[in-house]
Amino acid sequence: MTLKVNDPMIVVVGGFVLNDLAIKPLGEISKRVKFIDINTFEPPFNIEFATNKVIEIIKSYEEKVILCGYSTGGLIAIKVANLIPNMLNKIILINSTPRYLSDDNWHGIKIEDFSRLERKLENMSLEQFKQYFSSLAMYPYRDTELFKLQSEKSTKDILANWLHIIKTTDLTDELANVSVDMLAIYAANDHLVPDSNILDNNLIGRYTLQDSSHANLNTLGLITKIKEFIQ
Repeated sequence: MTLKVNDPMIVVVGGFVLNDLAIKPLGEISKRVKFIDINTFEPPFNIEFATNKVIEIIKSYEEKVILCGYSTGGLIAIKVANLIPNMLNKIILINSTPRYLSDDNWHGIKIEDFSRLERKLENMSLEQFKQYFSSLAMYPYRDTELFKLQSEKSTKDILANWLHIIKTTDLTDELANVSVDMLAIYAANDHLVPDSNILDNNLIGRYTLQDSSHANLNTLGLITKIKEFIQ
């Protein structure tokens, strides 16, 4: 695809364990796509550190960008949206949520399931855990080359740091204050992130992507919906 003068700048904040393979179709929308691998941050770090790193990158473009938060990257996208809304054209969340763990008022991951994931990381080798998590991300679809989905930069310390952030972060209030148009896309067969009961906000649109899992996204459906949203 030839670069067009009006190609939007898209900044993508990636997810836990995974690389940019699942969201490569964004390259069909614009040739100007910057992927930020959150699995490269040196621990210890917190979500504020990660957010500031993303803000530094966005400011370097000296123009408004479309910010996409994929999976865990959606937490950072929500925080960025509240800190520098004037530098964002649109926000897209893909298979993400402002709060990952469930409680009586929130449809999320059960604490016992999350604790099991923490134990897997502790007891497995790094490669075993990445294979395990990638299979969950693909489910119910199968892939014999799961390594292609995985960030090469992650370590057990980095992943443990992110699990702590995921476990302790609740951005439901911050999401309610977002003032930038946002689209939340959920895969119909996501085995990792439940279809969130995302808060009422007339700037947030919702879309269920059929024939998709957390890491296996329906390319045509994804591109069509995002093009419709950003035009």
